[in-house]
Amino acid sequence: MPITSSVRTACVFWIQNLMSRDGQRTLLFDLDTVIQRLNTDNADETDRTHLTGCNYILVHMWGTP
Repeated sequence: MPITSSVRTACVFWIQNLMSRDGQRTLLFDLDTVIQRLNTDNADETDRTHLTGCNYILVHMWGTP
């Protein structure tokens, strides 16, 4: 039978990565993975804070046009 009524639902979005280089994305991903592992292992808070700060600095340096 022919379709006589319906509802069409669509979602459209774009994703933009702030890091233009693959090496930057890989390094930030690896650094974040280590930070997350240290958070679950209850590692020294000073070390975790320092690594998190380095991560934020790199994101800011590389993500700023």
